Amino acid sequence: MGSLEQEIKELALELGFVSVGITTTEPLSWLEPIVEARVQAGLLSGLPWFDLERVRKSCRPRESWPQARSVVSLAVAYGQGGASLEIPALGLRGQISRYAGGDDYHQVVKHHARPLLQLIREHEAEPRAQLTSDSGRLLDRGFAHGAGVGWYGQNCSIIVPGRGSFVFLAEIVTSLHLEPDAPTPSDCGRCDACLRSCPTGALSEPYVVDSRRCISFLTIELRGSIPLELRPLMGTRIFGCDACQAYCPHNRKSRAALWPELRPSSDAALLPSLPDLLRLREDGFLERFAESPVLRARRQGLLRNAAVALGNLGDRAAVPVLREVLDDPDPVVRSHAAWALGQLGGASARMALETAARTEPEPEVAREIVLAFQR
Repeated sequence: MGSLEQEIKELALELGFVSVGITTTEPLSWLEPIVEARVQAGLLSGLPWFDLERVRKSCRPRESWPQARSVVSLAVAYGQGGASLEIPALGLRGQISRYAGGDDYHQVVKHHARPLLQLIREHEAEPRAQLTSDSGRLLDRGFAHGAGVGWYGQNCSIIVPGRGSFVFLAEIVTSLHLEPDAPTPSDCGRCDACLRSCPTGALSEPYVVDSRRCISFLTIELRGSIPLELRPLMGTRIFGCDACQAYCPHNRKSRAALWPELRPSSDAALLPSLPDLLRLREDGFLERFAESPVLRARRQGLLRNAAVALGNLGDRAAVPVLREVLDDPDPVVRSHAAWALGQLGGASARMALETAARTEPEPEVAREIVLAFQR
């Protein structure tokens, strides 16, 4: 039998992970000041929980796991197989990011990693190994880079050699002293396709993302209203954005997810009907997206995004459902429906806005209605 490191890697690949590497729990001394500077510059201001204290801890595993000595970094594919461009939305439909087509990856990864976690714990003096995935306790990409799982793309995604960047990352933190792997050298060369593809200019320069302009942030994490100047740039994206990955040459050969739970159940899972979404009440929203990452946007966020998408489509067939949404109990949803009607224009849209203006109790929504009249 080979070394424990080899056994870990072989089992990880057998379980369906597409890349695995090992690094130490030494602090990410090269990355910590970079991320701190981004926080201080306001580039992550949309994520108030990710403050300087969180940066420090997520770069130093032993702050959370004093006995930790090694990190096993894992990548699992979620791509739909081969397509290099975003999936176009047809009719009154919106686009959902590829990663959200299946079940919530946090639970899926946890389930599939159990045998690997068990193997590592069997070799620990005290079974303390823990799995973490996109929880903020570790800078996943920093440790994936250090473990040789992939290199940093200019869009800040980790690109796995031969697999691309349509991957989820996870780590197992262990007290075992494991032989670390070397980082993978970058293979981006002079390519800047990801930077040029960003619809909002959130990728202002290589390796820098301004979360305040990132469509993934705007459609998933942002609570409340989307800035007016960014709404037209969102197109029909209602949950996440794949633009900077879809145009990356390394994703041209991306393969479909190995785990069925991560595959979309149908085309409708990634291209849902916008009118159907806008008619969802809270219980319907919770039922439809119970096992989906889309739940994170909450009903307010998803319906807000759907209204913006209809405004950007420019199809006046959307006026009737937007008129209905002007009576939605959520003022944020109503305000974005008003914006969308202003974008569509026409007599029916104007009549709907005039009717709403007479009874709207919320000042912010009333302001959006006034602005909609001015378009």
